[in-house]
Amino acid sequence: MLAQESDGQISLVMPEAESIEKQITGQINIEDILAEWERKKKKTSKERRRSPPACTTADRCHVHGI
Repeated sequence: MLAQESDGQISLVMPEAESIEKQITGQINIEDILAEWERKKKKTSKERRRSPPACTTADRCHVHGI
């Protein structure tokens, strides 16, 4: 909805959307957090090894030949 301010400026007024925040209940175990981080690190490492290296130079790519 558009609204006009007292100085004549027009602004867009958007109603605030209801946000539902997820509540964390209980306690957080640091060992669980660190174990999950290690799992994600290993997964990312495996995915990087499977992917071809990214070309980062503006010159001809010596890896991909393009």
